[in-house]
Amino acid sequence: MGRISMLVVDGDPDFRSMLRDYFYGDDVFEIVGEAGSGTEALEAIREHSPDIVILDTVLPGLDGIGVMKELSRMACALPRIVVFSSSGQEELIRRVSELGARSIFLKPFRMDVFRRRLERIMAVSGGGGKAAPPGEARANRPDGLEQEISLLLHRMAIPPHIKGYRYLRESVAMVVR
Repeated sequence: MGRISMLVVDGDPDFRSMLRDYFYGDDVFEIVGEAGSGTEALEAIREHSPDIVILDTVLPGLDGIGVMKELSRMACALPRIVVFSSSGQEELIRRVSELGARSIFLKPFRMDVFRRRLERIMAVSGGGGKAAPPGEARANRPDGLEQEISLLLHRMAIPPHIKGYRYLRESVAMVVR
């Protein structure tokens, strides 16, 4: 089996470079392309047919949500979508979840946590191949509990940038499981 292909879509070339450098020579993951806008992302997805798309929500032209809407209209196997955002707005999290995002990361983030999440996404969904359509993806999403906990904490006015937020979220998950 080959490496898992990824496409990085972010308007910030430094962010794309950071991910490219981190995954350079990786035995499991391979970055097969990059895009700096939503329109470029759709073209790159058609060209490379990646297993995973790492997608920022804020992009020049067509934003990340627009890209996800267009992908849901395509009559082909969909890549798994991992969304990045610098905003933890509840409505944004809800919207990208509805559109089939497998995971949502708030910037800044730890690369080791990100890599483990990618491994978990691919392991739970059967490794290689493409994702199920968004409705099916939501039903089988491995991190649905974590998203529910994040939404609950957000409703309780606990912002994700405070110190100890991840610890609190993981503690709640441990108790629920």
